[in-house]
Amino acid sequence: MTEEYRALRAELTARIEKQQDITNFTIALIVAFVAVIKASQPSSFAQAAASLWHIYPLFSLVLSTFILMALDHEMNIAHISSYIHERLRVDASSIMKNGSYRPWGWNAYRASAQQHAGIGNFFTLSMASAKYGVTILTNVFLLGAYWHHPSGHMSWIDWAAYALATLALVWVIGAAVYTSRIYLRMPHEDAE
Repeated sequence: MTEEYRALRAELTARIEKQQDITNFTIALIVAFVAVIKASQPSSFAQAAASLWHIYPLFSLVLSTFILMALDHEMNIAHISSYIHERLRVDASSIMKNGSYRPWGWNAYRASAQQHAGIGNFFTLSMASAKYGVTILTNVFLLGAYWHHPSGHMSWIDWAAYALATLALVWVIGAAVYTSRIYLRMPHEDAE
């Protein structure tokens, strides 16, 4: 049981590191995209951004893909944490038959401190969601800018690209809500 716990904690650590790598790469990609816009027409950022409007849906799809990769890790982290707390910890407690010692209580402590903290919940949730917010807001901006592009005419390819990018963003938001619910349902110390 201890070995299983150690293996799960190691997987959690690895997934957190991979998730951070994805987030760092995504932020670097956004910065590079802005740099490309600025370099394409140094005189006016707005003109350069307008001239590249046709790649906005593609860039939005790329961002959605990176968000989904990060959310996949986030979902697995949440499932592993729930498993440790709801199954492995309960089994360890029943083997020990000692009510005063509750093994591996970090998940319950974390849930009570971060997901069930009343007004403080706003701060912890905003920090946890910031990495997704920056890419989701960039996606919304790209899709809005694409919709209001300067030419005033959209071909069927433009519509298809826009629809696909919008569907991907909706999928991202659904995955984020699903993953958030896993964390919010995690038992906390007060509930034990």
